[in-house]
Amino acid sequence: MGKAVKRIYTYLRPYSLLFFLAAIFMALEGATNSLLAFLVKPALDDVFLKKDLRMLKLVSLSLVFIYLGKCLFEYLRTYIMGSIGFSIVTDLRNRMFEKCQELPLSYYSSTTTGEITSRFLYDAGLLENTLTSTVSKYITSVFTIAALLFVVFYRDYKLATFSVLTMPIFVHIFTKLGKKMRRKSKKAQELMGSLTSILNEVLKGIRIVKAFCMERREIERFKRENAKVLKTVKRIYHIYALSSPSMEFIGGMGVAAIVLYGGYQTIKGATTPGNFFSFLTALAMLYKPVKTLSKAHNNIQRGLAALDRIEAFLRVENPIKNPESPAILKGFNREISYENVSFTYDGKRFVLKDVNITIKKGEVVAVVGRSGSGKSTFLNLLLRFYDPTYGSITIDGIDIREVDIKSLRSLIGLVTQETILFNDTVKANIAYGRPDASFQEIVEAAKAAYAHDFIVKLPKGYETVVGEGGAKLSGGERQRIAIARAVLKDPPILLLDEPTSNLDLESENMVLKALERLMEGRTTIVVTHRMTLAERAHKVLFMDGGRITGVGSHKDLLEREDGLYRRFCEMGIS
Repeated sequence: MGKAVKRIYTYLRPYSLLFFLAAIFMALEGATNSLLAFLVKPALDDVFLKKDLRMLKLVSLSLVFIYLGKCLFEYLRTYIMGSIGFSIVTDLRNRMFEKCQELPLSYYSSTTTGEITSRFLYDAGLLENTLTSTVSKYITSVFTIAALLFVVFYRDYKLATFSVLTMPIFVHIFTKLGKKMRRKSKKAQELMGSLTSILNEVLKGIRIVKAFCMERREIERFKRENAKVLKTVKRIYHIYALSSPSMEFIGGMGVAAIVLYGGYQTIKGATTPGNFFSFLTALAMLYKPVKTLSKAHNNIQRGLAALDRIEAFLRVENPIKNPESPAILKGFNREISYENVSFTYDGKRFVLKDVNITIKKGEVVAVVGRSGSGKSTFLNLLLRFYDPTYGSITIDGIDIREVDIKSLRSLIGLVTQETILFNDTVKANIAYGRPDASFQEIVEAAKAAYAHDFIVKLPKGYETVVGEGGAKLSGGERQRIAIARAVLKDPPILLLDEPTSNLDLESENMVLKALERLMEGRTTIVVTHRMTLAERAHKVLFMDGGRITGVGSHKDLLEREDGLYRRFCEMGIS
Protein backbone atom coordinates (compact mmCIF):
# COMPACT_ATOMS: atom_id res chain seq x y z
CA MET A 1 0.00 0.00 0.00
CA GLY A 2 3.00 2.28 0.55
CA LYS A 3 3.72 2.44 -3.21
CA ALA A 4 0.07 3.22 -3.90
CA VAL A 5 0.09 6.10 -1.41
CA LYS A 6 3.32 7.43 -2.95
CA ARG A 7 1.86 7.32 -6.47
CA ILE A 8 -1.35 9.05 -5.46
CA TYR A 9 0.58 11.70 -3.50
CA THR A 10 2.56 12.66 -6.63
CA TYR A 11 -0.75 13.86 -8.09
CA LEU A 12 -1.86 15.47 -4.82
CA ARG A 13 1.44 17.39 -4.42
CA PRO A 14 0.39 20.48 -6.46
CA TYR A 15 -2.57 20.80 -4.08
CA SER A 16 -0.57 19.94 -0.93
CA LEU A 17 -1.74 22.97 1.09
CA LEU A 18 -5.40 22.20 0.42
CA PHE A 19 -4.76 18.51 1.06
CA PHE A 20 -3.06 19.34 4.38
CA LEU A 21 -6.12 21.39 5.34
CA ALA A 22 -8.42 18.51 4.38
CA ALA A 23 -6.23 16.11 6.40
CA ILE A 24 -6.71 18.33 9.48
CA PHE A 25 -10.49 18.07 9.07
CA MET A 26 -10.16 14.29 8.57
CA ALA A 27 -8.20 14.04 11.83
CA LEU A 28 -10.77 16.19 13.67
CA GLU A 29 -13.60 14.08 12.27
CA GLY A 30 -11.81 10.95 13.52
CA ALA A 31 -11.30 12.59 16.92
CA THR A 32 -15.04 13.38 17.29
CA ASN A 33 -15.84 9.68 16.83
CA SER A 34 -13.47 8.75 19.64
CA LEU A 35 -15.02 11.42 21.91
CA LEU A 36 -18.40 9.72 21.54
CA ALA A 37 -16.92 6.46 22.82
CA PHE A 38 -15.03 8.34 25.55
CA LEU A 39 -18.29 9.84 26.86
CA VAL A 40 -19.84 6.43 27.49
CA LYS A 41 -18.00 6.00 30.82
CA PRO A 42 -19.19 9.28 32.48
CA ALA A 43 -22.65 8.79 30.96
CA LEU A 44 -23.01 5.30 32.44
CA ASP A 45 -21.09 5.65 35.72
CA ASP A 46 -21.97 9.25 36.69
CA VAL A 47 -25.39 9.77 35.08
CA PHE A 48 -27.11 6.39 35.19
CA LEU A 49 -25.45 4.81 38.21
CA LYS A 50 -24.64 7.86 40.41
CA LYS A 51 -27.61 9.92 39.04
CA ASP A 52 -25.50 13.14 38.82
CA LEU A 53 -27.77 15.88 37.28
CA ARG A 54 -24.87 18.26 36.55
CA MET A 55 -23.04 15.51 34.64
CA LEU A 56 -26.24 14.74 32.68
CA LYS A 57 -26.36 18.35 31.40
CA LEU A 58 -22.65 18.36 30.67
CA VAL A 59 -22.76 15.06 28.74
CA SER A 60 -25.84 16.17 26.73
CA LEU A 61 -24.27 19.52 25.80
CA SER A 62 -21.02 17.77 24.87
CA LEU A 63 -22.92 15.45 22.51
CA VAL A 64 -24.48 18.44 20.73
CA PHE A 65 -21.09 20.07 20.14
CA ILE A 66 -19.44 16.77 19.16
CA TYR A 67 -22.09 16.02 16.49
CA LEU A 68 -21.99 19.62 15.26
CA GLY A 69 -18.22 19.41 14.87
CA LYS A 70 -18.43 15.95 13.26
CA CYS A 71 -20.88 17.17 10.58
CA LEU A 72 -18.90 20.37 9.92
CA PHE A 73 -15.58 18.52 9.58
CA GLU A 74 -17.15 15.91 7.29
CA TYR A 75 -18.58 18.64 5.04
CA LEU A 76 -15.27 20.50 4.82
CA ARG A 77 -13.10 17.45 4.07
CA THR A 78 -15.64 16.16 1.49
CA TYR A 79 -15.80 19.52 -0.30
CA ILE A 80 -12.03 20.11 -0.30
CA MET A 81 -11.14 16.56 -1.39
CA GLY A 82 -13.84 16.67 -4.07
CA SER A 83 -12.37 19.90 -5.44
CA ILE A 84 -8.83 18.49 -5.33
CA GLY A 85 -9.80 15.17 -6.93
CA PHE A 86 -11.73 16.71 -9.80
CA SER A 87 -8.96 19.27 -10.39
CA ILE A 88 -6.41 16.43 -10.70
CA VAL A 89 -8.62 14.51 -13.15
CA THR A 90 -9.19 17.73 -15.13
CA ASP A 91 -5.40 18.19 -15.33
CA LEU A 92 -4.98 14.57 -16.45
CA ARG A 93 -7.68 14.89 -19.12
CA ASN A 94 -5.93 18.02 -20.40
CA ARG A 95 -2.62 16.15 -20.50
CA MET A 96 -4.24 13.20 -22.30
CA PHE A 97 -5.83 15.51 -24.87
CA GLU A 98 -2.47 17.23 -25.41
CA LYS A 99 -0.94 13.78 -25.86
CA CYS A 100 -3.62 13.01 -28.48
CA GLN A 101 -2.41 16.03 -30.47
CA GLU A 102 1.24 15.00 -30.10
CA LEU A 103 0.88 11.35 -31.10
CA PRO A 104 1.74 10.34 -34.68
CA LEU A 105 -0.75 8.92 -37.17
CA SER A 106 0.87 5.50 -36.72
CA TYR A 107 -0.53 5.36 -33.17
CA TYR A 108 -4.09 5.98 -34.37
CA SER A 109 -3.78 3.33 -37.05
CA SER A 110 -2.95 0.71 -34.40
CA THR A 111 -5.24 1.92 -31.57
CA THR A 112 -9.03 2.13 -31.73
CA THR A 113 -10.89 5.34 -30.96
CA GLY A 114 -12.86 3.41 -28.33
CA GLU A 115 -9.71 2.52 -26.39
CA ILE A 116 -8.68 6.17 -26.24
CA THR A 117 -12.23 7.34 -25.38
CA SER A 118 -12.38 4.73 -22.60
CA ARG A 119 -9.32 6.27 -20.95
CA PHE A 120 -10.91 9.73 -21.03
CA LEU A 121 -14.29 8.61 -19.68
CA TYR A 122 -14.21 5.26 -17.87
CA ASP A 123 -10.63 5.27 -16.51
CA ALA A 124 -10.67 8.97 -15.63
CA GLY A 125 -14.08 8.47 -13.98
CA LEU A 126 -12.77 5.66 -11.78
CA LEU A 127 -9.73 7.72 -10.84
CA GLU A 128 -11.94 10.72 -10.08
CA ASN A 129 -14.01 8.62 -7.65
CA THR A 130 -10.81 7.36 -6.02
CA LEU A 131 -9.39 10.86 -5.52
CA THR A 132 -12.58 12.72 -4.60
CA SER A 133 -14.17 10.16 -2.29
CA THR A 134 -12.16 7.01 -1.64
CA VAL A 135 -8.87 8.60 -0.55
CA SER A 136 -10.81 10.92 1.74
CA LYS A 137 -12.70 8.03 3.35
CA TYR A 138 -9.51 5.98 3.62
CA ILE A 139 -7.55 8.68 5.48
CA THR A 140 -10.54 9.61 7.68
CA SER A 141 -10.93 5.93 8.59
CA VAL A 142 -7.24 5.70 9.51
CA PHE A 143 -7.54 8.74 11.82
CA THR A 144 -10.79 7.40 13.30
CA ILE A 145 -9.22 3.99 13.96
CA ALA A 146 -6.18 5.64 15.58
CA ALA A 147 -8.37 7.81 17.82
CA LEU A 148 -10.62 4.89 18.85
CA LEU A 149 -7.57 2.70 19.52
CA PHE A 150 -6.36 5.42 21.91
CA VAL A 151 -9.67 5.19 23.81
CA VAL A 152 -9.51 1.40 23.79
CA PHE A 153 -5.97 1.32 25.21
CA TYR A 154 -6.73 4.13 27.65
CA ARG A 155 -9.68 2.22 29.07
CA ASP A 156 -8.07 -1.25 29.28
CA TYR A 157 -4.65 -1.81 27.69
CA LYS A 158 -4.62 -5.56 28.45
CA LEU A 159 -7.92 -6.18 26.74
CA ALA A 160 -6.88 -3.80 23.93
CA THR A 161 -3.65 -5.76 23.37
CA PHE A 162 -5.69 -8.95 23.01
CA SER A 163 -8.00 -7.20 20.51
CA VAL A 164 -5.12 -5.94 18.35
CA LEU A 165 -3.79 -9.50 17.91
CA THR A 166 -6.42 -10.01 15.18
CA MET A 167 -4.94 -7.15 13.07
CA PRO A 168 -2.43 -9.28 11.07
CA ILE A 169 -5.35 -11.35 9.81
CA PHE A 170 -7.08 -8.17 8.60
CA VAL A 171 -3.89 -6.97 6.88
CA HIS A 172 -3.43 -10.34 5.13
CA ILE A 173 -7.01 -10.29 3.80
CA PHE A 174 -6.59 -6.62 2.78
CA THR A 175 -3.47 -7.36 0.73
CA LYS A 176 -4.72 -10.53 -0.93
CA LEU A 177 -8.12 -9.18 -1.95
CA GLY A 178 -6.60 -5.83 -3.01
CA LYS A 179 -4.22 -7.50 -5.50
CA LYS A 180 -7.07 -9.50 -7.01
CA MET A 181 -9.24 -6.39 -7.22
CA ARG A 182 -6.58 -4.42 -9.10
CA ARG A 183 -5.92 -7.27 -11.56
CA LYS A 184 -9.61 -7.78 -12.35
CA SER A 185 -10.27 -4.02 -12.56
CA LYS A 186 -7.53 -3.61 -15.15
CA LYS A 187 -9.08 -6.35 -17.26
CA ALA A 188 -12.54 -4.78 -16.92
CA GLN A 189 -11.17 -1.41 -18.08
CA GLU A 190 -9.55 -3.03 -21.13
CA LEU A 191 -12.85 -4.74 -22.00
CA MET A 192 -14.68 -1.42 -21.60
CA GLY A 193 -12.28 0.04 -24.16
CA SER A 194 -13.17 -2.75 -26.58
CA LEU A 195 -16.89 -2.24 -25.93
CA THR A 196 -16.57 1.51 -26.54
CA SER A 197 -14.75 0.76 -29.82
CA ILE A 198 -17.63 -1.36 -31.08
CA LEU A 199 -20.11 1.34 -30.09
CA ASN A 200 -18.15 4.09 -31.87
CA GLU A 201 -17.60 1.92 -34.93
CA VAL A 202 -21.25 0.97 -35.33
CA LEU A 203 -22.57 4.49 -34.70
CA LYS A 204 -20.18 5.91 -37.31
CA GLY A 205 -21.10 3.21 -39.81
CA ILE A 206 -24.84 3.04 -39.01
CA ARG A 207 -25.81 3.74 -42.64
CA ILE A 208 -23.81 0.73 -43.86
CA VAL A 209 -25.16 -1.46 -41.04
CA LYS A 210 -28.74 -0.64 -42.04
CA ALA A 211 -28.09 -0.81 -45.79
CA PHE A 212 -26.69 -4.34 -45.46
CA CYS A 213 -29.32 -5.42 -42.90
CA MET A 214 -26.60 -6.28 -40.36
CA GLU A 215 -28.37 -4.90 -37.28
CA ARG A 216 -28.72 -8.37 -35.70
CA ARG A 217 -25.03 -9.19 -36.28
CA GLU A 218 -23.92 -5.96 -34.61
CA ILE A 219 -26.33 -6.51 -31.71
CA GLU A 220 -24.89 -9.99 -31.15
CA ARG A 221 -21.31 -8.67 -31.40
CA PHE A 222 -22.06 -5.98 -28.83
CA LYS A 223 -23.82 -8.47 -26.53
CA ARG A 224 -20.83 -10.86 -26.65
CA GLU A 225 -18.41 -8.12 -25.66
CA ASN A 226 -20.83 -6.78 -23.04
CA ALA A 227 -21.14 -10.29 -21.57
CA LYS A 228 -17.34 -10.41 -21.13
CA VAL A 229 -17.51 -7.10 -19.26
CA LEU A 230 -20.35 -8.42 -17.08
CA LYS A 231 -18.41 -11.61 -16.27
CA THR A 232 -15.33 -9.66 -15.19
CA VAL A 233 -17.34 -7.08 -13.22
CA LYS A 234 -19.17 -9.92 -11.41
CA ARG A 235 -15.79 -11.25 -10.30
CA ILE A 236 -14.85 -7.77 -9.08
CA TYR A 237 -18.05 -7.54 -7.05
CA HIS A 238 -17.43 -11.07 -5.75
CA ILE A 239 -14.12 -9.84 -4.29
CA TYR A 240 -15.73 -6.57 -3.18
CA ALA A 241 -18.64 -8.35 -1.48
CA LEU A 242 -16.37 -10.93 0.18
CA SER A 243 -14.07 -8.41 1.87
CA SER A 244 -16.53 -6.83 4.33
CA PRO A 245 -18.18 -10.06 5.58
CA SER A 246 -14.73 -11.60 6.08
CA MET A 247 -13.67 -8.66 8.21
CA GLU A 248 -17.00 -8.66 10.03
CA PHE A 249 -16.79 -12.36 10.89
CA ILE A 250 -13.25 -12.10 12.26
CA GLY A 251 -14.21 -8.94 14.16
CA GLY A 252 -17.34 -10.62 15.55
CA MET A 253 -15.36 -13.53 16.91
CA GLY A 254 -13.01 -11.08 18.63
CA VAL A 255 -15.92 -9.09 20.14
CA ALA A 256 -17.48 -12.28 21.51
CA ALA A 257 -14.23 -13.18 23.27
CA ILE A 258 -13.85 -9.63 24.62
CA VAL A 259 -17.43 -9.54 25.96
CA LEU A 260 -16.78 -12.83 27.74
CA TYR A 261 -13.53 -11.63 29.30
CA GLY A 262 -14.67 -8.05 30.03
CA GLY A 263 -17.97 -9.14 31.49
CA TYR A 264 -16.14 -11.49 33.82
CA GLN A 265 -13.82 -8.64 34.93
CA THR A 266 -16.81 -6.35 35.61
CA ILE A 267 -18.62 -9.02 37.64
CA LYS A 268 -15.44 -9.52 39.68
CA GLY A 269 -15.23 -5.74 40.28
CA ALA A 270 -11.88 -5.36 38.50
CA THR A 271 -13.42 -2.60 36.30
CA THR A 272 -16.53 -0.41 36.32
CA PRO A 273 -19.47 -1.00 33.95
CA GLY A 274 -18.90 2.47 32.47
CA ASN A 275 -15.22 1.78 31.81
CA PHE A 276 -15.98 -1.59 30.18
CA PHE A 277 -18.86 -0.26 28.04
CA SER A 278 -16.75 2.73 26.99
CA PHE A 279 -14.11 0.22 25.89
CA LEU A 280 -16.72 -1.93 24.16
CA THR A 281 -18.32 1.09 22.45
CA ALA A 282 -14.96 2.23 21.09
CA LEU A 283 -14.30 -1.30 19.90
CA ALA A 284 -17.73 -1.56 18.27
CA MET A 285 -17.24 1.86 16.65
CA LEU A 286 -14.01 0.53 15.12
CA TYR A 287 -16.10 -1.78 12.95
CA LYS A 288 -17.41 0.96 10.65
CA PRO A 289 -14.05 2.63 9.84
CA VAL A 290 -12.38 -0.78 9.42
CA LYS A 291 -15.14 -1.81 7.01
CA THR A 292 -14.83 1.55 5.21
CA LEU A 293 -11.07 1.06 5.08
CA SER A 294 -11.58 -2.35 3.48
CA LYS A 295 -13.91 -0.98 0.80
CA ALA A 296 -11.71 2.09 0.25
CA HIS A 297 -8.65 -0.15 -0.17
CA ASN A 298 -10.43 -2.14 -2.90
CA ASN A 299 -11.63 1.04 -4.61
CA ILE A 300 -8.12 2.49 -4.49
CA GLN A 301 -6.88 -0.63 -6.28
CA ARG A 302 -9.50 -0.05 -9.00
CA GLY A 303 -8.43 3.58 -9.22
CA LEU A 304 -4.77 2.57 -9.50
CA ALA A 305 -5.63 0.14 -12.29
CA ALA A 306 -7.25 3.08 -14.11
CA LEU A 307 -4.19 5.22 -13.38
CA ASP A 308 -1.94 2.47 -14.82
CA ARG A 309 -3.80 2.73 -18.15
CA ILE A 310 -3.80 6.53 -18.16
CA GLU A 311 -0.07 6.69 -17.38
CA ALA A 312 0.68 4.06 -20.04
CA PHE A 313 -1.11 6.29 -22.56
CA LEU A 314 0.81 9.38 -21.39
CA ARG A 315 4.12 7.49 -21.73
CA VAL A 316 3.62 6.71 -25.42
CA GLU A 317 6.54 8.22 -27.33
CA ASN A 318 6.12 10.14 -30.56
CA PRO A 319 8.86 9.17 -33.04
CA ILE A 320 8.12 12.31 -35.09
CA LYS A 321 9.97 14.95 -33.09
CA ASN A 322 11.42 18.38 -33.65
CA PRO A 323 15.25 18.38 -33.75
CA GLU A 324 17.02 20.15 -30.89
CA SER A 325 17.92 23.14 -33.09
CA PRO A 326 15.34 23.08 -35.88
CA ALA A 327 15.61 25.07 -39.08
CA ILE A 328 12.71 27.47 -39.69
CA LEU A 329 11.22 27.52 -43.19
CA LYS A 330 9.99 31.04 -43.87
CA GLY A 331 8.93 30.26 -47.41
CA PHE A 332 9.29 27.93 -50.39
CA ASN A 333 11.64 29.10 -53.14
CA ARG A 334 13.00 26.29 -55.33
CA GLU A 335 12.08 22.63 -55.14
CA ILE A 336 10.87 19.59 -53.22
CA SER A 337 13.08 16.53 -53.62
CA TYR A 338 12.53 12.87 -52.72
CA GLU A 339 15.93 11.16 -52.59
CA ASN A 340 16.05 7.33 -52.47
CA VAL A 341 12.94 7.28 -50.27
CA SER A 342 11.67 3.91 -49.03
CA PHE A 343 9.02 3.42 -46.37
CA THR A 344 7.38 0.58 -44.45
CA TYR A 345 4.59 0.81 -41.87
CA ASP A 346 5.19 -2.57 -40.22
CA GLY A 347 8.91 -3.17 -40.82
CA LYS A 348 8.11 -5.95 -43.30
CA ARG A 349 6.36 -4.76 -46.46
CA PHE A 350 7.68 -1.64 -48.17
CA VAL A 351 4.93 0.72 -49.34
CA LEU A 352 7.43 3.00 -51.10
CA LYS A 353 10.67 1.74 -52.69
CA ASP A 354 13.59 3.89 -53.90
CA VAL A 355 11.49 6.90 -54.83
CA ASN A 356 13.48 9.68 -56.53
CA ILE A 357 11.71 12.76 -57.84
CA THR A 358 12.19 16.52 -57.87
CA ILE A 359 9.21 18.88 -57.99
CA LYS A 360 9.97 22.44 -59.01
CA LYS A 361 8.28 25.48 -57.56
CA GLY A 362 5.04 26.25 -59.41
CA GLU A 363 4.67 22.75 -60.89
CA VAL A 364 1.39 20.83 -60.74
CA VAL A 365 2.23 17.14 -60.31
CA ALA A 366 -0.38 14.38 -60.51
CA VAL A 367 0.36 11.11 -58.71
CA VAL A 368 -1.61 8.22 -60.20
CA GLY A 369 -1.62 4.46 -59.82
CA ARG A 370 -3.55 1.50 -58.54
CA SER A 371 -4.84 1.33 -54.95
CA GLY A 372 -2.02 0.38 -52.59
CA SER A 373 0.71 1.71 -54.86
CA GLY A 374 1.83 4.24 -52.20
CA LYS A 375 0.19 7.44 -53.46
CA SER A 376 -1.22 8.73 -50.14
CA THR A 377 1.95 7.68 -48.32
CA PHE A 378 3.88 9.85 -50.79
CA LEU A 379 1.93 12.87 -49.44
CA ASN A 380 2.00 11.80 -45.79
CA LEU A 381 5.80 11.71 -45.77
CA LEU A 382 6.02 15.29 -47.05
CA LEU A 383 3.79 16.42 -44.15
CA ARG A 384 5.99 14.42 -41.74
CA PHE A 385 3.05 12.37 -40.55
CA TYR A 386 5.68 9.63 -40.90
CA ASP A 387 9.43 9.69 -41.53
CA PRO A 388 11.07 7.74 -44.38
CA THR A 389 12.51 4.39 -43.37
CA TYR A 390 15.37 5.08 -45.78
CA GLY A 391 16.32 8.15 -47.78
CA SER A 392 15.31 11.76 -47.28
CA ILE A 393 12.89 14.46 -48.40
CA THR A 394 14.19 18.00 -48.79
CA ILE A 395 12.61 21.40 -49.32
CA ASP A 396 15.00 23.93 -50.84
CA GLY A 397 17.83 21.53 -50.01
CA ILE A 398 16.95 21.18 -46.29
CA ASP A 399 16.01 17.73 -44.96
CA ILE A 400 12.49 18.12 -43.52
CA ARG A 401 13.59 16.08 -40.47
CA GLU A 402 15.83 19.03 -39.59
CA VAL A 403 12.97 21.51 -39.93
CA ASP A 404 10.57 22.81 -37.28
CA ILE A 405 7.39 20.77 -37.83
CA LYS A 406 5.08 23.75 -37.40
CA SER A 407 7.01 25.85 -39.93
CA LEU A 408 6.97 22.91 -42.37
CA ARG A 409 3.24 22.32 -42.15
CA SER A 410 2.48 26.04 -42.27
CA LEU A 411 3.78 25.97 -45.88
CA ILE A 412 1.42 23.18 -46.89
CA GLY A 413 -2.31 23.16 -47.55
CA LEU A 414 -4.16 19.84 -47.50
CA VAL A 415 -7.44 18.81 -49.08
CA THR A 416 -8.34 15.15 -48.55
CA GLN A 417 -10.76 12.66 -50.02
CA GLU A 418 -12.52 12.34 -46.67
CA THR A 419 -13.52 15.91 -45.92
CA ILE A 420 -13.02 16.69 -42.24
CA LEU A 421 -15.31 19.39 -40.90
CA PHE A 422 -15.93 20.13 -37.24
CA ASN A 423 -19.28 20.52 -35.51
CA ASP A 424 -19.00 24.30 -35.63
CA THR A 425 -20.09 27.16 -37.86
CA VAL A 426 -19.22 27.41 -41.56
CA LYS A 427 -17.17 30.50 -40.71
CA ALA A 428 -15.15 28.68 -38.02
CA ASN A 429 -14.49 25.71 -40.33
CA ILE A 430 -13.16 27.94 -43.13
CA ALA A 431 -11.02 29.91 -40.64
CA TYR A 432 -9.72 26.74 -38.94
CA GLY A 433 -6.13 27.28 -40.12
CA ARG A 434 -6.33 31.06 -39.59
CA PRO A 435 -8.60 31.85 -36.62
CA ASP A 436 -7.51 35.49 -36.74
CA ALA A 437 -8.81 35.99 -40.31
CA SER A 438 -11.37 38.77 -40.84
CA PHE A 439 -14.89 37.97 -41.97
CA GLN A 440 -14.19 39.62 -45.33
CA GLU A 441 -11.17 37.34 -45.87
CA ILE A 442 -13.34 34.31 -45.04
CA VAL A 443 -15.98 35.43 -47.57
CA GLU A 444 -13.32 35.97 -50.25
CA ALA A 445 -11.92 32.48 -49.61
CA ALA A 446 -15.43 31.02 -49.90
CA LYS A 447 -15.99 32.87 -53.20
CA ALA A 448 -12.69 31.56 -54.54
CA ALA A 449 -13.86 28.04 -53.68
CA TYR A 450 -17.30 28.61 -55.32
CA ALA A 451 -18.87 28.08 -51.89
CA HIS A 452 -20.24 31.55 -51.11
CA ASP A 453 -23.48 31.14 -53.09
CA PHE A 454 -24.66 28.02 -51.25
CA ILE A 455 -23.39 29.27 -47.86
CA VAL A 456 -25.57 32.41 -47.91
CA LYS A 457 -28.62 30.22 -48.60
CA LEU A 458 -28.04 28.20 -45.42
CA PRO A 459 -30.40 28.97 -42.46
CA LYS A 460 -27.85 31.21 -40.71
CA GLY A 461 -25.41 31.75 -43.54
CA TYR A 462 -21.81 31.69 -42.35
CA GLU A 463 -23.03 31.19 -38.75
CA THR A 464 -24.76 27.88 -39.63
CA VAL A 465 -23.45 24.94 -37.60
CA VAL A 466 -22.57 22.18 -40.08
CA GLY A 467 -23.12 19.20 -37.73
CA GLU A 468 -20.73 16.40 -36.83
CA GLY A 469 -18.41 15.79 -39.79
CA GLY A 470 -20.44 18.32 -41.83
CA ALA A 471 -23.49 16.04 -41.79
CA LYS A 472 -25.87 18.89 -42.71
CA LEU A 473 -24.06 19.53 -46.01
CA SER A 474 -23.73 17.55 -49.24
CA GLY A 475 -20.41 15.98 -50.25
CA GLY A 476 -19.66 18.69 -52.80
CA GLU A 477 -20.51 21.45 -50.32
CA ARG A 478 -18.25 19.92 -47.68
CA GLN A 479 -15.40 19.66 -50.17
CA ARG A 480 -15.76 23.28 -51.28
CA ILE A 481 -15.62 24.45 -47.65
CA ALA A 482 -12.43 22.37 -47.25
CA ILE A 483 -11.03 24.08 -50.35
CA ALA A 484 -12.02 27.50 -48.94
CA ARG A 485 -10.12 26.56 -45.78
CA ALA A 486 -7.01 25.84 -47.88
CA VAL A 487 -7.48 29.09 -49.86
CA LEU A 488 -7.62 31.13 -46.64
CA LYS A 489 -4.44 29.50 -45.34
CA ASP A 490 -2.79 30.57 -48.63
CA PRO A 491 0.06 28.01 -48.60
CA PRO A 492 2.77 27.93 -51.28
CA ILE A 493 2.55 24.09 -51.41
CA LEU A 494 -0.76 22.33 -51.94
CA LEU A 495 -1.47 18.62 -51.40
CA LEU A 496 -4.70 17.17 -52.81
CA ASP A 497 -5.55 13.58 -51.91
CA GLU A 498 -8.34 12.32 -54.22
CA PRO A 499 -10.21 15.65 -53.86
CA THR A 500 -12.99 14.79 -56.34
CA SER A 501 -13.54 11.19 -55.22
CA ASN A 502 -17.08 10.12 -54.28
CA LEU A 503 -18.71 13.21 -55.84
CA ASP A 504 -21.48 13.28 -58.41
CA LEU A 505 -20.76 14.87 -61.80
CA GLU A 506 -22.27 18.27 -60.97
CA SER A 507 -20.46 18.49 -57.61
CA GLU A 508 -17.22 17.30 -59.22
CA ASN A 509 -17.37 20.03 -61.85
CA MET A 510 -17.89 22.69 -59.17
CA VAL A 511 -15.03 21.30 -57.08
CA LEU A 512 -12.74 21.13 -60.13
CA LYS A 513 -13.43 24.82 -60.86
CA ALA A 514 -12.59 25.62 -57.22
CA LEU A 515 -9.43 23.52 -57.39
CA GLU A 516 -8.25 25.24 -60.56
CA ARG A 517 -8.48 28.57 -58.81
CA LEU A 518 -6.80 27.17 -55.69
CA MET A 519 -3.86 25.72 -57.67
CA GLU A 520 -3.05 29.00 -59.41
CA GLY A 521 0.49 30.07 -58.49
CA ARG A 522 1.01 27.16 -56.11
CA THR A 523 3.20 24.07 -56.20
CA THR A 524 0.60 21.30 -56.22
CA ILE A 525 0.83 17.55 -55.74
CA VAL A 526 -2.50 15.87 -56.45
CA VAL A 527 -3.19 12.19 -55.86
CA THR A 528 -5.98 11.23 -58.22
CA HIS A 529 -7.49 8.55 -60.40
CA ARG A 530 -9.50 11.13 -62.39
CA MET A 531 -7.79 11.81 -65.69
CA THR A 532 -9.28 15.32 -65.85
CA LEU A 533 -6.80 16.36 -63.14
CA ALA A 534 -3.90 14.34 -64.60
CA GLU A 535 -4.40 16.00 -67.99
CA ARG A 536 -3.98 19.46 -66.46
CA ALA A 537 -0.79 18.56 -64.57
CA HIS A 538 2.66 19.65 -65.75
CA LYS A 539 3.97 16.26 -64.74
CA VAL A 540 2.43 12.88 -63.95
CA LEU A 541 4.05 10.34 -61.63
CA PHE A 542 2.78 6.85 -62.40
CA MET A 543 3.23 4.58 -59.38
CA ASP A 544 3.10 0.80 -59.25
CA GLY A 545 4.04 -1.41 -56.29
CA GLY A 546 5.54 1.49 -54.35
CA ARG A 547 7.84 2.58 -57.17
CA ILE A 548 7.62 5.45 -59.65
CA THR A 549 7.51 3.57 -62.95
CA GLY A 550 6.79 6.51 -65.18
CA VAL A 551 7.35 10.29 -65.17
CA GLY A 552 6.15 12.71 -67.82
CA SER A 553 3.15 14.59 -69.14
CA HIS A 554 -0.17 12.79 -69.47
CA LYS A 555 0.30 12.72 -73.26
CA ASP A 556 3.88 11.41 -73.02
CA LEU A 557 2.93 8.55 -70.73
CA LEU A 558 0.02 7.54 -72.98
CA GLU A 559 2.47 7.16 -75.86
CA ARG A 560 4.94 5.00 -73.95
CA GLU A 561 5.75 1.66 -75.61
CA ASP A 562 5.00 -0.49 -72.55
CA GLY A 563 1.39 0.80 -72.52
CA LEU A 564 1.00 0.44 -68.73
CA TYR A 565 -0.27 3.97 -68.18
CA ARG A 566 -2.57 3.78 -71.21
CA ARG A 567 -4.17 0.57 -69.96
CA PHE A 568 -4.55 2.12 -66.48
CA CYS A 569 -6.39 5.11 -68.00
CA GLU A 570 -8.59 2.89 -70.16
CA MET A 571 -9.55 0.60 -67.29
CA GLY A 572 -10.12 3.48 -64.84
CA ILE A 573 -8.37 1.55 -62.08
CA SER A 574 -8.13 3.50 -58.82
